Amino acid sequence: MVDVNKPIENPKLLEAINKMYQNNNAETQDTVLKEILNAHFLAPISMNSEPEGQNENGIITLKENTILSFFTIKNTNKQYFFPAFTDWNELRKWNKQEDIKTLIVKIEDYISLMSNNKNIIGCTINPFGENLILTSLMLQTISEGNNPFSYGMMNDLTIQKETKVILKQPEVYPQEMVNAISEFLKTQDTVTTAFLHLMVMDGQTSYLIIIDFTGDKEALFNGIGKTAMPYLNGMFIDIIKYDSHFEEACKNITPFYRR
Repeated sequence: MVDVNKPIENPKLLEAINKMYQNNNAETQDTVLKEILNAHFLAPISMNSEPEGQNENGIITLKENTILSFFTIKNTNKQYFFPAFTDWNELRKWNKQEDIKTLIVKIEDYISLMSNNKNIIGCTINPFGENLILTSLMLQTISEGNNPFSYGMMNDLTIQKETKVILKQPEVYPQEMVNAISEFLKTQDTVTTAFLHLMVMDGQTSYLIIIDFTGDKEALFNGIGKTAMPYLNGMFIDIIKYDSHFEEACKNITPFYRR
């Protein structure tokens, strides 16, 4: 049980997330998952009525039939997430009001929230800091006792034949991300061209990088993912090798990178 008299802090989780960002592998993923399960988060809320009172430790007593509503945040593609803050410093990056109300919650609480909010994409841990996205699918994976990061923020994409996929250009073009990826690709002699699309698949929206290259893809795709990470702003990025299936989708699009 959490000690409400102590400030909420999660230094081990923050350290684990940053290590995973630097070196994304099974070991660092497992450590992040372990710390997520151990963590307590600050969830900002609103109430339909004022509480009956508050004790010296800031703990409030609710009136009967009080309805609590959890705040959400929206990314540039109009997708909604529940924010999960690891400490008050991170929460203040979102809202500096002194009287903001919060609940202390566990990841299981976000899993429960997602089951009743189909229009919410997932939750984001420290959206103005580490910005670790956990989609509803990833939260479900956690609830099943499995590693959610196989669905992580950067995916090596495989599209099944029966899957409906919509490709379009982003309304808000991520120029800073594209510039950063282009600088990285200049160091990769095996890459000839790269295209950017916005992809909608199975109700999930992500950036899609279609890349024409030769040779080993693992280091290349990991490098693109790490380069893009600071610019994703709550989005996911998928990467796939260019082939004849993408000729139609790319024929009227100027590649953002060409060697």
